[in-house]
Amino acid sequence: MKASEAVKQIQDAVLEVEKTGAKELLIANLNAYLANVSATALQQEQGEPSITEAQANHQLEVWKAELSRSSTMSVEMLKATVEAGQTALRSAIV
Repeated sequence: MKASEAVKQIQDAVLEVEKTGAKELLIANLNAYLANVSATALQQEQGEPSITEAQANHQLEVWKAELSRSSTMSVEMLKATVEAGQTALRSAIV
């Protein structure tokens, strides 16, 4: 289901509630908001993708490299902490 279809179903449900005379919901404001969201969703569905497949692949590779770097840095920080703790324990024992 596309986003525009989901918004259309919500709009239909709100219109049904409005017909029953519900007063707890600012229906006019909700309908205006949903119409705006629906128009935006339709534009996005009809437009071209914001990035190409090559750009998406590049972003994926950048993310992989950043994740690898971050993981390596975290492991080295853990090693340094363990080594500092071991040194402190050796100093306390001696």
